[in-house]
Amino acid sequence: MDRKQHRQVQLVQLDILKELDRICTKNDITYYMTGGTLLGAIRHHGFIPWDADIDIALPRKDYEAFQVVCQTDLNQDYRLLNYKNTKNYNRPHALLCKKGTELYSKYDKYNKHLENYGIYIDVFPLDNAPDSPWKRKMLKMRISFWKKVHRNILSCSYSDNPLKQFAHRVIRFIWSPVSLNWVNRKFDDTLKKYMNENTRETGAIGTGRLSFDEESMDRVFFGKPVRKEFEGCLFNVPEQYDNWLKHVYGDYMKLPPQQDQDEGYLYFEKAVF
Repeated sequence: MDRKQHRQVQLVQLDILKELDRICTKNDITYYMTGGTLLGAIRHHGFIPWDADIDIALPRKDYEAFQVVCQTDLNQDYRLLNYKNTKNYNRPHALLCKKGTELYSKYDKYNKHLENYGIYIDVFPLDNAPDSPWKRKMLKMRISFWKKVHRNILSCSYSDNPLKQFAHRVIRFIWSPVSLNWVNRKFDDTLKKYMNENTRETGAIGTGRLSFDEESMDRVFFGKPVRKEFEGCLFNVPEQYDNWLKHVYGDYMKLPPQQDQDEGYLYFEKAVF
């Protein structure tokens, strides 16, 4: 994908984010920009130039409320996808997508059995991590178990090696009797286990890209959302965004090596608008 099309993908994602912000503001639903989106807002006042991704996180109760109001309030140009409304859904979190679009990563040639959801933004739940070390350990084990089951059902080798491809097809066949929607539900129930407890830490502990301990952080980091500029608009970020970014990235104002920046532009290969 050339950089012009890369930018077009970002602008579609920005439109999706505006729709999410509209719905959350209208319905008094709390959300935060997180991950590379938060990093981009603070360091670049917009997208990280070589990134084409938007990460949004909502406290679990707001996450559930958001999915409900989208059934009636969502603009017809968009669709919210989750395991409850989409058969064989292959993500542990919701996606807010732009209808009539397609987006292909460099890995999609290995995942032809998966549906293309189009241009989207990631919508993650923030779930509570228990204070008890023993309960925390048990929850981590349960999350790890359901993640492994999920990976086995969707098993895929990111390699052109025919033997590896065959092996992963065999794994998918072995696990084919297991309903992916059932696994998603059991995994979701696991994540919600402590949703009614006032724990010290919270985060995208099972759905985020980082480890349980990296995603789990003091809930005061999130706090009351504050508005920060992102691509000329204002969106919600965690109240203690500096502590959040230091927890995840360390010296977050330091740019990565040029090679990593260049590779970021190559992650997506094609988009249809």
